Amino acid sequence: MSLDTRCPDCGVSMMRAEPVTSTEGDRLTLVTERARRRAIGPAAMLTVEAYVCPECHLVRWYADRT
Repeated sequence: MSLDTRCPDCGVSMMRAEPVTSTEGDRLTLVTERARRRAIGPAAMLTVEAYVCPECHLVRWYADRT
């Protein structure tokens, strides 16, 4: 499945942004409740990709499916 990276509000192509933490530059990760029940540690975390609309500045986050 390919990502639709067009802004749903403006219809323009969104720019990919690199989500990082502000202190050490580590990648931002998400932990879902389902993943928390299955595993503890890195296996329970999902990395994310962010896209930003250059017109209205809407930010969309997508969890890594790998």
